[in-house]
Amino acid sequence: MAMNVMDLAAGGLGALVKHAPHFPGRDADSDHAEAAMPSPDPDVLAAEDGSPPDDLLYLLYRTSEPRDLGATVREWHDLAVTTARMAQDVRAAGLGGFGSLIEGLPSGTTATRTDARLRIGGPDRYRVDYPRRADRSGLQVNACDGERYWRVFPDRTLTGPAAPLGTQAAHLIYTGWLLRCRLSGARDITYRGRRARQLRVNRGGGTGSLAGPLTYFPADAIVDAETGCLLRLIAYIGDTPSAWWELDDISTEPIDPDDFRVHIPPGTRVVEETGNPITDYTEAIPGLAGTATRIAFETVHRTTGAVSAARSFLDDLRGCGCERAPPGPRAGHSPPLSAKKADHGDLTRRLPRQERYVAAVCRRTRLCWAKRRPTGELLMTAPHARQPQVLPRPACTPTAIRAVLAANADGDTLQRYDEDLDAAFEQAREQGDVTPLAQTVRRWWFQADAWRDPQAQREFLARINTYRDEGPPPAEQRMSREEIRTQFGV
Repeated sequence: MAMNVMDLAAGGLGALVKHAPHFPGRDADSDHAEAAMPSPDPDVLAAEDGSPPDDLLYLLYRTSEPRDLGATVREWHDLAVTTARMAQDVRAAGLGGFGSLIEGLPSGTTATRTDARLRIGGPDRYRVDYPRRADRSGLQVNACDGERYWRVFPDRTLTGPAAPLGTQAAHLIYTGWLLRCRLSGARDITYRGRRARQLRVNRGGGTGSLAGPLTYFPADAIVDAETGCLLRLIAYIGDTPSAWWELDDISTEPIDPDDFRVHIPPGTRVVEETGNPITDYTEAIPGLAGTATRIAFETVHRTTGAVSAARSFLDDLRGCGCERAPPGPRAGHSPPLSAKKADHGDLTRRLPRQERYVAAVCRRTRLCWAKRRPTGELLMTAPHARQPQVLPRPACTPTAIRAVLAANADGDTLQRYDEDLDAAFEQAREQGDVTPLAQTVRRWWFQADAWRDPQAQREFLARINTYRDEGPPPAEQRMSREEIRTQFGV
């Protein structure tokens, strides 16, 4: 039943995307990197029998060893060919709605192209610079120095602990995944001045639905005889190429470790990785659209969290014996009084604990009104004194904003934020539009940014009072709106 509902929803969304001529992203703009799929030279191998020699298999196996290597990476993808095949496969599985959604996705008539310069010294030491990208994410640099990684966008930098290279270019360098495929041919050739071997790649018994960057087969591969890297890889759907990857200008010279680091200019907005790929992806979306997207995902996360908490609460109650009565005593026998008291005492202890747990969940998710202490009620114990701390600039999300306010702001400010957010959630739900919620979060983000450094906030307020009493500063000491946008990303 749930799958049928999702299929119908996907079909409706596909119709909206397909028939809305001004839907965002449907019309390609002038900045979209498009180019025709190149023609293969040399031609791809026809179906051939025979296994590749052992020395080639060993070369593919050894590509997992750390080494310094630099290369230019180019990718082409024919989205029209790929989406048509995906829609066909999904419809064949009985999910016509998802097929309509896939067919409605924006795609051009030409292949998209991405250019990059790759330097790599190991699985967690790399740097990829993008002078040209097919998507509109704005990603400029993807780098890791073995301790930290950075993803640089025009208005922010996403950072976190060291992580392996997650782009498809990694499969051109570390080619051991080919050993899980069925390889044939292994013709000796010279490709762009380098000795190489050309292979035909088909799905093998251990490849599953995905092998390296390949989803569809067959594929044509040209392996560099020196490094084992893929100089060229072409994936086919039927007789039509759907994707093309290639490496050029290969260098094996040692790379300075400092080249893998990203030096962030002062004033750049830095966002720490959360570990959630959806959250981290939405952090890269700029402007009001990014704010609305992040709030939408957080709303879904809060809703599922509240549902999970409620289910857990009910399950725990059932575990107490509320779902069904335990087997009764034998005729003429009654349980000991001590057992009755123990069961009753255990239940009375567990219920308040569950009630406190659900109340905490409600406060955390902001999906219902949390019980607040009456204004005149006195605390039985003295509150713990805490010193305000200087915090990093928060992300523009309800959770990040509340964390700053809870750490440094006073109780009245935190209560006003909770009430404003609750009202915005209700308004967004009634109107079916997240704009009021996005505006509320955006407004409170400026408040949280002020509260993250209380001393700086006090200095700012004192400066404002001076402006009120003595007038604004001279023009040469003021910041323009463009300077503020460049420095703070807002």
